[in-house]
Amino acid sequence: MKKNIAAVTGVLLLYFVFHITGIGCPIRYLTGVSCAGCGMTRAWISFAHMDWRDAFYYHPLLFWPVIAAILYLFRKRKKEKVYRIVWLTLIFMILIIYVVKNTNAICMAYNRAKGYYG
Repeated sequence: MKKNIAAVTGVLLLYFVFHITGIGCPIRYLTGVSCAGCGMTRAWISFAHMDWRDAFYYHPLLFWPVIAAILYLFRKRKKEKVYRIVWLTLIFMILIIYVVKNTNAICMAYNRAKGYYG
């Protein structure tokens, strides 16, 4: 349990440093290509404002982190085969969205009306 807390704390600290330094997403910063999670923050912000259309536009797999967390928490209660199938399905869906987003540059288009990249 302490290792999990330390890992989460380390990741949060790292993202805080990236934010302060202006790097944002390290994958995009280093490669110029959007990462698989590109648009997730904007999606959750839109979801919180009940703007469902924009939420799913920014990232159609808006709920995958929630599903992944639930799977992780209850991993010992599920059958191994079901657990693997759900994880593989999630990974496959993420890869599809990643390819579609990077070939259509969905994540990089600036929305002047709303004043942010989207």
